[in-house]
Amino acid sequence: MERDRGGRPRFPGIITPAEQRVLDELRKGGTNAEIAVRLGIGPETVKTHIGNMLEKLGVADRRELAAWSPGREPVWKRLRALVAPPLALASLGRPLVWVGVGLVVVAGLIALVVAVTALRDGHDAAPLPAGTPAFSPTASGAGGTESPESASPTTVTASPTPTATPPDTTGLRVASVTVGERHSCALTEAGALFCWGEDTDGETEAPAGTYRAVSAGWKYTCAIRASGEVVCWGDNGHGQAASQPHNDYSLVTAGWGHACGVLEEGYAHCWGSNEFGQTDLPQGKYAAVSAGAFHTCATRESGEVLCIGRNEHGQTDAPSGAFRAVYAGYAHSCGIRESGEIACWGAGYGVGGGFVVPPGRYRALSGTCAISEAGELNCWGADGRLPLGTFRDVSMYRDLWGEGSACAVRESGGVACWTLADYGQAQPPEGRYRSMDAGYDHTCAVRQSGEVVCWGRNDSGQADAPEGSYRSVSAGYFHSCALQENGEAICWGRNDEGQTDVPPGRYRSVVAGAEHSCGLLDDGDLVCWGPYPVSLSASSYRSVSLGGASMCGILENGEVVCHWRSFEGGPSPEGTGFVQVSSALGGHACALHESGSIWCGVPHFGPYYGDDRRANPPRGIYSSVTAGGSHTCGLSGSGEVVCWGRNLYGQAEEPEGKYRAVSAGGVSTCALSESGEIVCWGAMHPAAQIPADLR
Repeated sequence: MERDRGGRPRFPGIITPAEQRVLDELRKGGTNAEIAVRLGIGPETVKTHIGNMLEKLGVADRRELAAWSPGREPVWKRLRALVAPPLALASLGRPLVWVGVGLVVVAGLIALVVAVTALRDGHDAAPLPAGTPAFSPTASGAGGTESPESASPTTVTASPTPTATPPDTTGLRVASVTVGERHSCALTEAGALFCWGEDTDGETEAPAGTYRAVSAGWKYTCAIRASGEVVCWGDNGHGQAASQPHNDYSLVTAGWGHACGVLEEGYAHCWGSNEFGQTDLPQGKYAAVSAGAFHTCATRESGEVLCIGRNEHGQTDAPSGAFRAVYAGYAHSCGIRESGEIACWGAGYGVGGGFVVPPGRYRALSGTCAISEAGELNCWGADGRLPLGTFRDVSMYRDLWGEGSACAVRESGGVACWTLADYGQAQPPEGRYRSMDAGYDHTCAVRQSGEVVCWGRNDSGQADAPEGSYRSVSAGYFHSCALQENGEAICWGRNDEGQTDVPPGRYRSVVAGAEHSCGLLDDGDLVCWGPYPVSLSASSYRSVSLGGASMCGILENGEVVCHWRSFEGGPSPEGTGFVQVSSALGGHACALHESGSIWCGVPHFGPYYGDDRRANPPRGIYSSVTAGGSHTCGLSGSGEVVCWGRNLYGQAEEPEGKYRAVSAGGVSTCALSESGEIVCWGAMHPAAQIPADLR
C-alpha cells in the first residue's frame, strides 16, 4: 500500500475545485484582476487556472470556457475513454488478447450509442446560462456539511474564502491569523478555518473539520485539529506537509521547507528539510517553537532561547536571558523577553545593522512587527502602510528580497492585512496630467497646469514635490528629479550620496536612478551626479535612462549603449535605429526600435536574473516600452497596454482601453489615458487580499 505522503489531494473531476471557483467568477464577467479581487487570490493564479482549463477542456477562448459544462465534452473524448481500457487489456499478452478483443467489440457498440446520444444532445440541449455553476462545493468548517455534489470527501474544503461566494461570517471573531509566502489563514474562536491567496499547490484548501491552531508556511499549511492531531496540506516537496503520528499537539509552526510541533507534555519535534540541521532540536521540554526559512528557534520551559540551523548571518546566536516568545524569520530572529522588551539578532541587527527595534513592552511578535501591551501595532523596516486601530495578534512573511505581506487581528475580532511593498503608489490623485513616471515605490506626474504631484513611499521625502511649473519629472528609488520650464533641473529626497545635488546648467532632460541622477545639457553633453555605478562614454546622446544595475543611452545615430555594473555585466542591442531606452530599477533594460520591435536584456548575475520572462516581449508593433522591477510593459501601436514578466502583485495585469503612455514601477504600473487621467494597478500581494467578511 502506498504510504500517505500528505500534500494536495487528488480531485476526481476533470477540473479542480480551485479551477471551478475561477470558472464560476469568469461566468459573472470581469478581467483577471477583478476575478482575483472577488476570490481573494492573485491575478497570476487566475490566469494560470484559466490557461489550465482551456488546455484540458480543449476550448478555444474564455467565452467558450464560460459556456462549458460537464457532459458537454467532445464526442471523441468520450469514445477514447470507453475504448482505452479494453485496448490496454488486449496489449497485455496472449491470455488476455481475446478478452480484450471481446471488450473492444462491446465498447464499440456502446460508443455508437454514446455518439448518437451526443449528437442528439448537441441539437436539443440548451446552452448553459451565464453564471450557472456546474459544481458548487459547500465549505465545511465548524458546523459545516459536505456538498451533495461532491464526488468524494477530498473535494470538500474547510476554507470558505476560496469559494466564489464566501459563506456568511457575520458575527465571527478571529482568534489568530497566519501569513505564508503567498497565502494567509485565519482561525475563528469557534474553530472555523478561513484561507485565501494563491492556491498553486492546494495551500488554501484545508481538510474539513474544526481546528484550534494554524500556521502557514512557504506553499503549504499546517493546523491542529480540535482532537489535537496535526494535519498539513499543500506543497510536500521536502516532506513538510506529511501527516504526523501523534494526536496531542499544543503548537504547530510551518517554515519554508520544514515544520515543527510541540506536544501537550512539552516535547517538541520537527520534520521536513534538514539541510542545515534545522529539524535537529535537542531533547527536552519546550514552551514554544518557531520554524524559519532554514533555521529554528525554541524557548525551553525555563525561558532560555535555543536556535539551530543555518547561521551565516548570526540568526541562531540567541542572546542569554529568559524569553516568553520567539520568532524565526528568513535570516534573523527576534524574541520577547520576560520584561516585555524585544531583542533581535541576525541580518540587519547588531553592529552596522540598519534595523532599530522600537522600545517598549510587547505581547506579540512576528517578522519586523510587534503588538504592544496597549494593543498598538509597531513595525520597523520597509513594511508598507500600516492599518490603524488596536490589535492582539500579528503575522508576517518576508522573503530574502523583502517581499511579502502581513496580517493582524483586531481587538474587535476582525482582521487587517497589508502588502509590505504597498505605499499607495498605485493610487494616483484625481486630475488630468501631461506625463508621469513610476519609481520603485513612489510615482510622480506633471499636471496639465505644470504642477508636479507625487504619491507613494515618502520616508526620504521623495514624494514631497516642490512648487513651481515643470516640463517633466522622473522618480527613482528614494529621490526624484524634475525639469523646470526654464531648463533648470531640481532634485529632492534622499541625498546621502549627493544624488540631489544638481550641477548648474540648462538641461533638456533629467532622470533619477537608484542612488544617482543624470541630465542631458542643451548641447547634448551628459552630466551625472551621485555614486553612479557605471559611466557612459563621452558622446552626444539623444536620451539616457538609469537603472539599478545599468545605464543606457541612445546615441545620435540611434545606437543603444548600455553599461552594466562590472560584477554583473550585461548586453547591449546591436545596430542602430533605436528611439527609446528604459533601464529598470530592478535590473534589466529594454529598447524600442523605430520598426516597433522591442529588445530587452538582463544582467548576467544577481537575484531574479535567471528569470528572463521580463525580457521576452510578446510579438507585435509597439510605440513605447518601460522596464519595471521584475516586469516590463509596452504600448502597442493601437494604444493598448501590454505587460509581461512577474505578476505576483498584479503589476502585469494590464487594464483594457487605449492609452498614450505607460510607466512600470517596482511592483506597480501606471498608464496615462488619452483624456489625461492616470490609471495604476499592482502593489497588492495575494496573501493580503483578505475577504471582506473577515475585516
